[in-house]
Amino acid sequence: MSREVRNFLSNDDVAGVVVLTDVHPDFASAQEAKAQFARIASADRFHARCALFEFEAWLLPYWQVIYQKAGKPAPKSNPWPSPEKVNHTKPPSKHLEDLYASSGRKYLKRLEAPGILRG
Repeated sequence: MSREVRNFLSNDDVAGVVVLTDVHPDFASAQEAKAQFARIASADRFHARCALFEFEAWLLPYWQVIYQKAGKPAPKSNPWPSPEKVNHTKPPSKHLEDLYASSGRKYLKRLEAPGILRG
């Protein structure tokens, strides 16, 4: 990943690079994760952000796109108004797995997450 980040940052047309990661289980804290990424690149166009429990917390604000991709009509209001509070009792990935499963599909982070974040 460090090579990819450096390649992006060497291109003046790139406005910036944002890394989104989970704290659990790879890091003890968000500070530790950010410190690890700070060793990759220290540029004002590089930012590391950490979800407390799971990466999917970053996806929940895009609930309309999530429902669309899951093939379900989106509710009028956001079912996850505070994604920071969605974690240990029912992790964000479990919410997405359940939603996709109700459409007969499987939620696969590496396939679905980029499509949810795109645009």
